[in-house]
Amino acid sequence: MNTYRIRRMSRFAGFGLIELMIAMVLGLLVLGAAIAVFQSNQRTFDANEGTNRIQEGARVAYELMSKDIRAAGGAACSNLARPDVEHSLTADETALLTNFITGSGSEFTVTSGDDTAYQVDSATTTSIVVSAGQVGQLSDAFAIGDKLVVCNANALYVVTATAVNDGTRTLTFSPATPLAITNDPMAPPTTVAVARYRRTRWYLDSGALYVQRDGGTGQQVINGVTGLNVSYLQTGGNSYTASPAVWANVIAVRVNLGLRGQKALGGDIKVDGNNFINRTSTSVASLRSRTL
Repeated sequence: MNTYRIRRMSRFAGFGLIELMIAMVLGLLVLGAAIAVFQSNQRTFDANEGTNRIQEGARVAYELMSKDIRAAGGAACSNLARPDVEHSLTADETALLTNFITGSGSEFTVTSGDDTAYQVDSATTTSIVVSAGQVGQLSDAFAIGDKLVVCNANALYVVTATAVNDGTRTLTFSPATPLAITNDPMAPPTTVAVARYRRTRWYLDSGALYVQRDGGTGQQVINGVTGLNVSYLQTGGNSYTASPAVWANVIAVRVNLGLRGQKALGGDIKVDGNNFINRTSTSVASLRSRTL
């Protein structure tokens, strides 16, 4: 083999070992940088996703709780409506009129009349006739066993439905009222209305926020709740307390929720050895019946 041919072959020779190692190191550096960028983006995505879920959960919870709190002690008729003075208050009437919000620092229960009320045409001491056109079928709005708030501008009673007649639009109830409420001399018949009685409990159980309505089974509202702290503001007060001296004087409720988002790489707080996004949020709602 002549010298010219050797020189020509060396000109087209491949990488040497050192060159190959340098290329591999550079490739690893580029790959490492790409992985670091991917992990950073993944952490950012997880953090944003966890935060969004926390915010959405808090929004739903506060919206539902605030609706119940604002309605506490309210009814379709005047807030000044009361049973006849000779009428002994039932436990349900006491809850609606004086203990419309009760609880502790970790749960609360509110009592009110439903926001949807129906005008009444006529009444006896044990029945009422709902005005035509108020509802398609009376049984769509009421059922046997429902507790009802029957009221006008002057009087209010809590009774239990014993019969629902779609044909005559009649609700029969017990116990009997002292007089037919449409015959009340202190209020015109056109002010008489009926609505469902509502009692709602909010509480924390097994890391989830639950609501229980009218003594039924509790329903989960949101999960990932690490804490529920409730405090109450009384008339004339300037600070919230978990134990009001007089529940009837409560005018506002402050709710603090501890919320935990989905697992995040490099999360800010560790729970049970795993990384999660944790946040605390606060909402205040005023009792509409106490502030209007």
